[in-house]
Amino acid sequence: MLCLRLPTPMHIVSAFADDMGLVTRRLFDCLAVIAELAAVLGAATAMKLNPKKSIVIPLGHQTHFSIKRHILESLPSLGGFLVASFGKYLGY
Repeated sequence: MLCLRLPTPMHIVSAFADDMGLVTRRLFDCLAVIAELAAVLGAATAMKLNPKKSIVIPLGHQTHFSIKRHILESLPSLGGFLVASFGKYLGY
C-alpha cells in the first residue's frame, strides 16, 4: 500500500493496486487535477478512469448538488462521478 502526503497539508492520497482514496481540503481544485491526470494517463496507457466506480464524498461545506453541478459544468470528463454520503474503499 502507498500512502503519500503532498507538500502542503491539503491532500492525503492512499493507493493499493488499482484502488485509490484521496482526502483534500480543496475539492474543486483537486478534481481538476484528477481530470487532467486521467487524460494524460489515459493517452499514455489506454487505460481509463471508470467514473461509475468513482465516488466523491463531501466532508466540508459543499452540497452534493453543488459538487455535481461543478463536475458537469467544469469537468465533463468526470461527469459520471457519483456524489454520495458514503462509499466502500476496496483498497484495504
